[in-house]
Amino acid sequence: MSKNPKPLVERASRAAFWNVAFFPLKLLLPFVAGIVTVRLLRNEGYALLSVATALLNQFGLVADLGIERTLPRFYPEIEMRYGRRGIVQLLLWVGLVKGVVLGLLILALAVAPDFWIDSFKLGDYGGLLLMMVGALLVLGALSDVSIQLLYTHFRQKVTNSLDVLAVVVSPVLTAGFVLAGSGPVGAVFALLVTTLISVCLSLWQAWRMLRHMDLEPHPRAASVKLPSTRSLRRRLISFAGLNYLINWTAALYDRPFLVLAIGLLIVSPPESRAAIAILTLSYNFVKQFLRALVVPLTGVQTPLFARLYAEGRIEGLRTAYATITKFLVLALLPSALGLIFTSRNLLQLFFGQVGSDAVLTQSKLPEVVTCTVILAVGLFGEAMISVTLSVLMVYEDYRAVITARLAALISIPMLLLLAPSLGAVGASLAAASAGLVSRLVALLYAERRIGLRFPGAFFVRVGVASAVMSAALLPFLVYLPPDWPETILMIGTGVVVFYVAFRLLGGMDAEDKARFAGLRVPVLDRVLRYL
Repeated sequence: MSKNPKPLVERASRAAFWNVAFFPLKLLLPFVAGIVTVRLLRNEGYALLSVATALLNQFGLVADLGIERTLPRFYPEIEMRYGRRGIVQLLLWVGLVKGVVLGLLILALAVAPDFWIDSFKLGDYGGLLLMMVGALLVLGALSDVSIQLLYTHFRQKVTNSLDVLAVVVSPVLTAGFVLAGSGPVGAVFALLVTTLISVCLSLWQAWRMLRHMDLEPHPRAASVKLPSTRSLRRRLISFAGLNYLINWTAALYDRPFLVLAIGLLIVSPPESRAAIAILTLSYNFVKQFLRALVVPLTGVQTPLFARLYAEGRIEGLRTAYATITKFLVLALLPSALGLIFTSRNLLQLFFGQVGSDAVLTQSKLPEVVTCTVILAVGLFGEAMISVTLSVLMVYEDYRAVITARLAALISIPMLLLLAPSLGAVGASLAAASAGLVSRLVALLYAERRIGLRFPGAFFVRVGVASAVMSAALLPFLVYLPPDWPETILMIGTGVVVFYVAFRLLGGMDAEDKARFAGLRVPVLDRVLRYL
């Protein structure tokens, strides 16, 4: 650790700045590669790619065990109390446990490949796909640990550089292999090559960071604030187990689980492939825009809250919660409504094709738009109120977290009831409902137990401005055709109307402006003038 570290909030804000600085590349290239993939793989190939990556994600979830997520929470505490020796012991423990689990999973793939190939209809290239899935599982575990380690020191400049490298290499390789006719196998191989490069670089950076860490405990080690008197080992295991529960319950309404569920619940292969392709297109479309908007907070929240808590700065933690939540409301609420009103145009312009084997045709457009609208409400709404769960985790209020996450189980009965009859639309309804309900439960617990206050007045102000914007966009949707000039005019009108309405309603609070201005983030002062 540096001998003269910068103030904590400034370090976190710098991390957020580097997240923003790199995001244009991280958004544009994958989006272009996605267009190429959807258009060239067509319905069957795109569905097979979705199933293969869904299997990878589900196996990765099994191997995760919630262990990596312990690093941002406990790293500040262990570093202060035990120095580098404690961090090295933590990493060795993580590596041992994950190595055993990964070995068992790869053995399961190797012993019974036909079971996986037949159950999920992987086709003639199923064996090769399973081999690449096994390799990606190992590389993914190494990547997760090293990236989380970098997050704990707010090394977003490094992690974003790695992301940009992956964002450049993966889409280019994916588009190249698909254009060369290698199909979904080529797309998975592109992911394998990209992951290998990224893992090598992230491990090197993590090793450099560890070498320069203080060997001895922090001078204020004895004053570190602890949430309970339990031993560190018990707290680590409990926290990892809780993260594992969170990961699994979140996975129950994530795209990989929905894709595999549709494949099992819809018996007819043509209908199953069509529903998988529609859901994947809608989900990825919404998620790409959502990721771009929340990118400033990637890897920032938990380390920031954990350090504030460890230092006993509880009022600072509540202030950080309110500030982050206001940012999410301002970024996500108008964007969600804007995406809903422009989705018909954008989907048709970017992904529309002709032919019965296409992923998105004119006849499929209403279903794809319906899924997009449902997912935009669910995923954007969930993200707006998601911060409370991070705070509850830092407080180690496990009863509240478990109750909130178990609420996500409603996705299973909803999938069983709706997916066979409604297909992708039913799966979208299950995902949106589970995400929103679980986060609302966490919000209620955080307000009652910790005293967090959701910025309701600010939410209403942004909501009214967003409603005015929506009213201005409705005539475009009803009366004008979905072409490029109309779509660009529609987006520009939405931005201007929201901005004017938001300013007329009061704009950003003066105290929030002052708080943001104190972060000393480049360009931020100029932006604040207009809010």
